[in-house]
Amino acid sequence: MVLALIAAGSVLGVVHSPARAVPTPAVAREAAGALSGIDSLLAAGRSDSALKAALAAVRRWGSDPLYGWQAEGRAGAALLAVGRPLEALPHLETAVGVQPADGALHHQLGLALAALGRNGRALAEFEEAARLDPAAVAPRLEAGRLRGSLGDIAGAKDAWAAASTLCGGCPEPDRLLAGLLLAAGRPADALLPLGRLRAVDPGDDLRRNLLAALAGAGRDSAVLQLVHEREIGVWTPDEWRQAVQAEGRLGAWRLAQAALQRAEVAGDGIPRDDDVFWAHVAANLLAGGQAGPSLVAIDMALKLRPDQGIYHHNRAAALAALGRPEEARRALEAGGLEPAMPK
Repeated sequence: MVLALIAAGSVLGVVHSPARAVPTPAVAREAAGALSGIDSLLAAGRSDSALKAALAAVRRWGSDPLYGWQAEGRAGAALLAVGRPLEALPHLETAVGVQPADGALHHQLGLALAALGRNGRALAEFEEAARLDPAAVAPRLEAGRLRGSLGDIAGAKDAWAAASTLCGGCPEPDRLLAGLLLAAGRPADALLPLGRLRAVDPGDDLRRNLLAALAGAGRDSAVLQLVHEREIGVWTPDEWRQAVQAEGRLGAWRLAQAALQRAEVAGDGIPRDDDVFWAHVAANLLAGGQAGPSLVAIDMALKLRPDQGIYHHNRAAALAALGRPEEARRALEAGGLEPAMPK
């Protein structure tokens, strides 16, 4: 996040304040050049070099009323970039104490506090950063993230909506919102941000999340429509699972039949070692009047998990549908179930 801030221009620039004592031109050039060099190193991802230069700047100008707080801020940013938030904290607090109206410093202080689990203070810093810089996107993203982690979904949505407006509809607010809603067990609410994301990003990760949200929201026809956007031979195991389950809830069985037919063919995404998958295939086929194929599928599930009593029960149902009552009785007994006896 620190590097993203630098790239976005959110890290402090070199400041010259007319209200403070003006250093000599030579000192000013040296300090300004050092601070700009630290920013360049951070932006280039050279965090270790940036840290070394920033700490040198603190030693050189730490007591300077004009450049000291700027050097402290860079040191804090560099320490954050190398994953040392506890050490970054005093540098950033010093800088904020001298320059409390700088939104970027409050943001970085919030990042350090959040990394240390001090979420209440971190949230206050992010919101102060947003107040001081009404055009800043990053502190609103972080404020929303923290509110979401604290269970305040409405507050997170508001923060991310503001961020989205400011960034012109960039994807990160929707990505964060969709993830939060899915984690909170609200897949139907996640469909709107996922839909907006998919309009600009058709990638596999987003497709997987959208599929899970559609299934969780009970949108079975939409699940099947989504998986059929690609050839059946390139479906992933999750797509096969979701498609067969959605089909079953819709009372159909053609995909279950296709899975059974492909079971012996290597090279595609059918989850062959998933007993639950084959149990769903068997159930769909039996409900569709395909008792013979259903028996084959439930036998595949039992081969993987012979201890599952419900699979023996389902096998008995397939056998009964095939007119094989004695075998059905034995299947029930194998599952530890008592067959129904005529009175």
